[in-house]
Amino acid sequence: MNINLKIKIMSEKKITYHHGIVAMLIEMSAADGNIDKQELLKLVKIVNQGLTGGDIKKAEMLINETYGLWSNFDTLEDRCAFIVSLALQIGDNLKKSDKIFIGKALGAIANADGNVHDNEIGFMQICLGCLDITLDDLQG
Repeated sequence: MNINLKIKIMSEKKITYHHGIVAMLIEMSAADGNIDKQELLKLVKIVNQGLTGGDIKKAEMLINETYGLWSNFDTLEDRCAFIVSLALQIGDNLKKSDKIFIGKALGAIANADGNVHDNEIGFMQICLGCLDITLDDLQG
């Protein structure tokens, strides 16, 4: 199935900005080639506290829905193209403070296992570019 058709099908499933954010977080957790326990725990904590207001059931549902979308792609390239398209939309529509939250969340997941891999750095740079923020924004 081509990427445009998959995006159309998924857009009919009411993908929200929260799904896009979680998709970026899941991809970051996998960017080093291994989703480990520390990254997964950090992802759940960020989604629970930052996106669902502490409602763990909603957080689990959002993560499971997004993982269903995330795992639906045949190739890494297709999945990343979809995530980039979501990140660009998020970058165009959210306040800078929200985009900074996302950037910091991505960094927290990349560093969750204590080792930041080159692929995590690359994915972070792509996401920050899509969100139209910089590393300096995350430090300020």
